Amino acid sequence: GMYTTLHSNDWLTVFDRLRDLEITDSLLYDPTLVRCLVNQSLARTLCPHCRIKFSDNQDQVDELVRARIQRYCTPDTVWLRGPGCSQCLKGINGRSVIAEVVSPNRGLMQAYQQGKFAAYDYWMEHGGITKCSHLIQRINEGLVDPTLGELDVCLLDTDDLLKA
Repeated sequence: GMYTTLHSNDWLTVFDRLRDLEITDSLLYDPTLVRCLVNQSLARTLCPHCRIKFSDNQDQVDELVRARIQRYCTPDTVWLRGPGCSQCLKGINGRSVIAEVVSPNRGLMQAYQQGKFAAYDYWMEHGGITKCSHLIQRINEGLVDPTLGELDVCLLDTDDLLKA
């Protein structure tokens, strides 16, 4: 087997990038050769010692971000970056992988040959979890500040742009 990395905004554009590298379609769309696609970003994680509750500090959040939090997250479980303490660096204590993982099969590859969005729909119908969804999960767990998550990964409404 061979592993490789390349830069791409999401798993959907991986095939375009590989085609740019002159990989032929007969190899590209063979699920016995392309076994797994992982698209990941790193999100800064909140310090559990000084983070602050979103519900008590909504006025500190940009109005548009606040609206997306209200629509896409569970506001009662959302936390924001705190002021910093002896346990962290300005309210941040590390990073967490936010990822989408795709295991290509014949159906997905056939859908992809019809177009990126056909592949996306197939993937979602078969349990796909997007980076946006994974980010929202981490925000709802109180691990990632929504404003920082949007800067590090994607806007909270990104999945809506891909829906049919």
